[in-house]
Amino acid sequence: MHVSSYLGNVKYEFYVSPGTDINNLRMAYAGQTGIIVKKGNLVISTSVGDVTELKPYVYQYVNDARVQIACDYTITNNIVSYSFPDGYDHTLPIIIDPTVVFATFSGSTMDNWGFTATYDEHGNFYNGGITHILNPSDTFIVTPGAFQTTYHGGDAIWGSQWSDDIGIVKYNSSAARVYGLRS
Repeated sequence: MHVSSYLGNVKYEFYVSPGTDINNLRMAYAGQTGIIVKKGNLVISTSVGDVTELKPYVYQYVNDARVQIACDYTITNNIVSYSFPDGYDHTLPIIIDPTVVFATFSGSTMDNWGFTATYDEHGNFYNGGITHILNPSDTFIVTPGAFQTTYHGGDAIWGSQWSDDIGIVKYNSSAARVYGLRS
C-alpha cells in the first residue's frame, strides 16, 4: 500500500506483485452502519453520513503503456475485496487505485500526532493531537484570530525532553479546512 497526497487529499494505491494471490488483498470494516456498492462505488454509511470511495481505477503497464483493467468491489461480511471480471495478466504488477471522496491533510509541516477525532451533527470532522517543532521553519497552520498563533512548547510530557502544543483542526463535510488552532 502506498499513501500520498494528490490535490490536497489523501490518496492510496495498492501495488500487487506478479503472481500474488489478489484474494489476499482485503479490507475489514467495523463501526459503520452499512457498507454497499452503489453504481460501482463503495459507500460506507456512518452515523453522520456516508464516505464514498469511487470505483477503483486499476491498471498494468504492458510494453510501457498503461492498460486499464476492469475491476469491481466485492463485499462479504463487511470485508471488501476486488474482483476482475475480465481477468488480468498475472505475470505483471497490478496497481489498484481507488479515490476516497473525503480525506485530507492538516497542512502542518511540524511533527504532529493525532490522538482523537470526532464529528458533529452537521458532518464536520474534528481532529486533535500534539504538535512538536523539529526545525525553525516548521509550521502548524492556524486560523487568523486563533488564541495562540505561534508555537509555545508547553511543559514536557511523559517525562521526555520534548515540549509540545495541542493542535485542533476542523474540516467541513467537503474535507475543506475550516480552522486550525493550538494551545
